[in-house]
Amino acid sequence: MITLKNDINAEVELEKLVKKASVSGLASIKESVVSIFALIKDEEASLGELVRLIEIDPPLTAQVLKCVNSASYSPKAAIYSIGQAAIWVGFERLRDLALSQKICPIFASSNNYAAFSNERVWTHSLATAMLSKMICRMEFGLQGNDAYAAGLLHDIGLITFDQFMHHEFSALLVQADVDSRNICDMAVENWHFSHYDVAAKLLNSWHLPHELSIAIKGQVNPFSVADEYFKLTAVLFIAKTMCHLNGYGYGCTHIYDETLFNSCREALGIVPEALELIILRFNEEFTPNSDEQGT
Repeated sequence: MITLKNDINAEVELEKLVKKASVSGLASIKESVVSIFALIKDEEASLGELVRLIEIDPPLTAQVLKCVNSASYSPKAAIYSIGQAAIWVGFERLRDLALSQKICPIFASSNNYAAFSNERVWTHSLATAMLSKMICRMEFGLQGNDAYAAGLLHDIGLITFDQFMHHEFSALLVQADVDSRNICDMAVENWHFSHYDVAAKLLNSWHLPHELSIAIKGQVNPFSVADEYFKLTAVLFIAKTMCHLNGYGYGCTHIYDETLFNSCREALGIVPEALELIILRFNEEFTPNSDEQGT
């Protein structure tokens, strides 16, 4: 396994990695994702704008219609247009579907090692997104759109590793399994940056909202970010950890800091019983490998 000697070399390699990703197939989602985020941030955005945004992208239109016609939504009659879909599922759900279906294809490549696969990374990402949004809604009365997006994108760095550091990443997976250690810790030890650093820098290069990059990079220790970003970062950290602990991980060792987890929960004012209720509801609503996941 290649080990970088210092942080200066690491910063150079990180920049190279992000530049490669920015001109690769990963960047194919950039324009649509940025446009969807613009609607998320625009409180006056209309349903018609969202419909038009989806309709100009035929593959996305097909994916969304497949989801809306699935058993998950059980329409009374077949839905043939995005306009009909909008009426059936509503603005917010249609927007989440468009975002998830646009991001999903970049997880299609397959680095399989033991139980690890990019498909499982996507399942974990979608689960984290849904649980993050659920925490925001049930605990804070917030829509949780940023939390949903952060959850979808927080592990995009793993896909970047797989595509552009394939041999090194495969070796790291083997070693992490042998040593029963987290991928993130192993990456930092060997390369001086983690997949969260990659994701944050990549999303910044796409000019996505700054709070997403801060939350994704800061989730290693939510108390390290500025107060204004703490809630989003801590929610992402809690949701990600709960997904790993409840069977929605990606097949690798996940050792979490229980003290940090409880400190974040307490700082957010969430009691353990509330999290238990949230995860119960989540388990009722989340269906792995559903049409909605695009898998």
